[in-house]
Amino acid sequence: MAGKAVTSSEKSKKLELNYPCEWEYKLFTKDGEKLKDSISKKYSHRDYSLDFSSRSKKGNYESYSFKMTVNDEKDRLDTYNDLKKDENIKIII
Repeated sequence: MAGKAVTSSEKSKKLELNYPCEWEYKLFTKDGEKLKDSISKKYSHRDYSLDFSSRSKKGNYESYSFKMTVNDEKDRLDTYNDLKKDENIKIII
């Protein structure tokens, strides 16, 4: 949040989730079709959804909502790290 100071105790708080749970990754790409192909190849063995969210004002980027059930923290972080390696994904939130 803009303008909100974060104390050291807030920084050290661990995210508490009840697994398994649905997790959403917001993905930004320059080529939605390549992104769809890449996600399909990597995650064909899992249930997921990949939905178009928006396009930048100049049309340079598209954002997509990628949702899937993660089984535990390791699964959630491994998925994030796998997505980071994808050359079609420019930003992950």
